[in-house]
Amino acid sequence: MVVTAMDWTANGRKVLLRNVKEFRAYAPSLANSSEHTLNILTIGERGSGKSSYLNAMLSTVRQRLTELFHAAPSAGDVTTKQSNLSLEPFGLKMGIRDVPGWTSSSNWPTYMRLLRCIISGRTRDQEDLLPLTEDLLLRLEARPAASFEHQIHCIVILRSIEDDRPAFVEKVTSIVQEFDTRVPVMVLLTKVDTKLAANATLENVHAMEDFEGARLKLAKDVCIEANRVLPLASYGGGVSYPNIHVEILVLSALQRAQALAEKALQVRGLALQRLASEAGPSAQAAAGTVPTPGSAGSSAQT
Repeated sequence: MVVTAMDWTANGRKVLLRNVKEFRAYAPSLANSSEHTLNILTIGERGSGKSSYLNAMLSTVRQRLTELFHAAPSAGDVTTKQSNLSLEPFGLKMGIRDVPGWTSSSNWPTYMRLLRCIISGRTRDQEDLLPLTEDLLLRLEARPAASFEHQIHCIVILRSIEDDRPAFVEKVTSIVQEFDTRVPVMVLLTKVDTKLAANATLENVHAMEDFEGARLKLAKDVCIEANRVLPLASYGGGVSYPNIHVEILVLSALQRAQALAEKALQVRGLALQRLASEAGPSAQAAAGTVPTPGSAGSSAQT
């Protein structure tokens, strides 16, 4: 029987609220210790489940069904613009960046140039980023980088658990090697429900052999910690798993992205403060520093 994976009836909404409260019970840190918005970039190859993830996240946070993002069944429906969304789930200030993904035929060095512009804050909300021409890249690269609090603080890459192509590992490895020391990278393995038995529970998602094997292998291949690879079940159509709450998986991913982003912001702020301190008060006043979480101040540009 094919049904909706997330139940949005009156009773379904009550279940959602209960699950959100239960999540808060074991994740009380889901709130900014910083005054700054944590900017999360979501990327992936077309068909990886990015639109599904963003809809599930927005629906969970807003506690109502959201279909703001649409999957791209054809080339004519592909995301062409950058979309910036501001969310404050449970007092958590987050900025979600949705940008065009790549395809198997994408020129990877060219796409990496676009990523550098996005991560450094050179792109703008609702700006056309496709077609990815040399003129567009040169125009973006000529802009100054944004201050760090307006750049990207965490990169979330989505990959279907059914996709085992080596090309994905090569692309993610290149992203990790270039950005991970200052912008942490995590991966969501989507569509894990395609590997589950009908009576599966939330605990089975993490314990199932297919996911655990894929998680450990991917983490090793791209050189990130295994706890940065998380599962995500399908949102919308598909077989219903009454004991697997998609919203809990979504919130778990959101919490992990929040923790990584906040750590990046804090580390960056401390590093800039230390450099400014070593250079003396005059240099500190001239450059400015990114405030550490909970402190006030302005940010230096990079």
